[in-house]
Amino acid sequence: MMDINRSDAAPESLAEGHSWSGDDVKQQLFEDFSGKCYLTETVFPSPASIEVDHFQPRNQFHEKKYDWSNLFPATHDANSRRPKKWPDGGLLDPSTNETVEDRLQQWVVLDAADCKPYFTASAADDIAAVNTAKQLDHLHNHKNLKAKDLRDSIVRYLASVLTKCVELNACGNHGECARLETELRQMLSRNAPYTMLVRSFVSKIDNELTALFD
Repeated sequence: MMDINRSDAAPESLAEGHSWSGDDVKQQLFEDFSGKCYLTETVFPSPASIEVDHFQPRNQFHEKKYDWSNLFPATHDANSRRPKKWPDGGLLDPSTNETVEDRLQQWVVLDAADCKPYFTASAADDIAAVNTAKQLDHLHNHKNLKAKDLRDSIVRYLASVLTKCVELNACGNHGECARLETELRQMLSRNAPYTMLVRSFVSKIDNELTALFD
């Protein structure tokens, strides 16, 4: 999960109060959230593939059903498996100034059979961060097949990033190094999949590569 800048102006269709998932809503969410699920950072193939999630559940917060600030882009799996009861102490909202990237520690460990994403609150008394870490852990590390599919996708992407890092470190040609650096910068960008987990992984391999983070 990463911090984002949400557009101030709500999509026009929300004012009609008939639907919270109109094409203009999905398009704006796609643009604001770098084309990714706010929970798993999975990249959407298109705005149409977004499932609009009510951050504060609409069955508990009826007044927020068409509230632009309460609508988030999620994959179908993340939206369906996310606990729908609002926890005591709330959750971190990545579209405000709550600095999710500072209040959450997010990293991943690989082994021969699987990967293990970790999410913890930076401060143990930060209840919203603790709740958010538990939610992300549930989505990524549950024993069901959907969570395993997500971890497999993370592993494949990490492998491609690691390959690119090795190629860059072994490169001896200035022009080729520049090309590899550009490609790696794109793979580590905020528009890329699993940004926060991948950046944590890369920083542990070679801290100098953090210079490529935007």
